[in-house]
Amino acid sequence: MTTLPRLMWKFIVPLFALALLVGCSPAEQVKPVTPPTPSVSSTPTMKGFDGKMLTGKFIVVLSTSEGDITVEIDADAAPKTATNFIVLAQSGYYDQLTFHRVIPGFMIQGGDPNGNGTGGNSVYGETFEDETDDANALMAIGYKAGVIAMANRGPDTNGSQFFIMDANYDLPPNYTIFGHVTAGQKVVNAIARVEKSSNDMPVEPVTFSVEVR
Repeated sequence: MTTLPRLMWKFIVPLFALALLVGCSPAEQVKPVTPPTPSVSSTPTMKGFDGKMLTGKFIVVLSTSEGDITVEIDADAAPKTATNFIVLAQSGYYDQLTFHRVIPGFMIQGGDPNGNGTGGNSVYGETFEDETDDANALMAIGYKAGVIAMANRGPDTNGSQFFIMDANYDLPPNYTIFGHVTAGQKVVNAIARVEKSSNDMPVEPVTFSVEVR
């Protein structure tokens, strides 16, 4: 959704608004964990993007190796982010990618073709700007269980990586919220609790593909 607990990958997200944490882990005393931060790929791609911003709401299904997650994407709230996600999904970009970072009580992160938090481009080339201001009504919700948001490595560095909240969590409003889970939150919870290595990567890959309904 990029920064999270533990400095581990090239992807780093500001922990508390300033620290860039690429895979942070919660501190001994509860500190906000930030979503992992994607690194910039060098090859811009458009992946079928026609230059038009989408509007309205879209239903997508993430078919994961642990079950299905249904998500409503709101292009009215975050048009550039929603358009990026939908166009990538329709192009097959997300097919058989993995949730490479999972943290129970926080979130699950995926969308990196490298599978380790270091890759991913947007349909606009490499990265694009945040949609975290008052124009995005979803930001007022905060990072509640079931929210889907973009992972980043700092301001205006969104690519293809995203995260889904496993539980309510107090994060700074630095990650663009663009939808929420409407069915399958138990699958999110299960993915967040699979066996994982010390860098929060599942021992057995958790794969997913995205279908736009």
